[in-house]
Amino acid sequence: MDSTNNPYLKQLVDGLEVRGFDVIKVRRHSLLHADLLHFQWPDLLISDEGLGHALRGMAKCLGASVICRLRHRPVVWTVHNLRPHSSRRPRLEALFWACFTRLVTAHISLSRAGAAAIGNAFPALRRKPHAVIAHGAYAADYPPWLGTVEAARAERGLDPGVPYLLFFGQIRRYKGVARLLRVFAEIPTAAVRLCVVGEAVENDLVEQLSELASHDARVTLSLSRVGDDDVSAWFFGALGTVLPFAAGLNSGSVFLSLAMNRPVLVPRTPTFDEIAESVGSRWVVRYDGELDTGALTRFVEHSTELAADPEARPDLSSYDWTTMAAETAAFYERLLQGHS
Repeated sequence: MDSTNNPYLKQLVDGLEVRGFDVIKVRRHSLLHADLLHFQWPDLLISDEGLGHALRGMAKCLGASVICRLRHRPVVWTVHNLRPHSSRRPRLEALFWACFTRLVTAHISLSRAGAAAIGNAFPALRRKPHAVIAHGAYAADYPPWLGTVEAARAERGLDPGVPYLLFFGQIRRYKGVARLLRVFAEIPTAAVRLCVVGEAVENDLVEQLSELASHDARVTLSLSRVGDDDVSAWFFGALGTVLPFAAGLNSGSVFLSLAMNRPVLVPRTPTFDEIAESVGSRWVVRYDGELDTGALTRFVEHSTELAADPEARPDLSSYDWTTMAAETAAFYERLLQGHS
């Protein structure tokens, strides 16, 4: 694993090291001494625009897995997504997944619903050991905003007296941001704004979103990576978060919004139903089908009412980083005992 600036990885690595595990990056030398190999997002290794880089990524991933299998060491995969965010070479990727899922000896899903979907998507994993280990909530991973709601809006160049809905996270086509802008444009009110915040990695999508937003003065686009110091302020100034994903198995943005004490509007899926069951349906609001003006208008009303209750908090006790690390460590121990 690579403990980059991703809070999920940082929390996991820190928690494992507290429990006595020495977590190191994948290197040829380290593979000859590692007791276990754990992949998080192997699709990132094969989704590079350049074919040469993608092939090297595939070789690195599969080669490392083969070395561990030859040494009778577990190869674990935490399945964050059922398919790459950016699919560039379907045939090559299909070959990679067929090989990779046969080399994996165990996998982790982030929800019970996810475990079922993983078995359907990757039949080679069905009979292999697996664990359901919930994602942690980003409660203390970003510096808190210590000012007022009005100041949070004003410092972002927004009208301090007008609330806004927020889309936050890396912006990709499947996340439905274009649909969100079109639906918001159909709501005839100046009492609420919309802010779309996050790094956009697809140039044609940036152009599309910019064109849509140019026709609505109530929309603010901030299509670049947000510094850690600014994350809390964006959420603090918002009524709630809208994440109209057209596809996706899990979402860290959902937990970030909940940890910031902001409700989230998402499509009805088994995974989001499961989260709503744990934290409360007031905080995870779902809609059926595609996002429409009715769902968005109702969410504005609901979020306004919820904001009026300063004591309201989502129950995030099931999504604790310490528990996630402890359960991952316990899963490692079981696998290592089975391979000993």
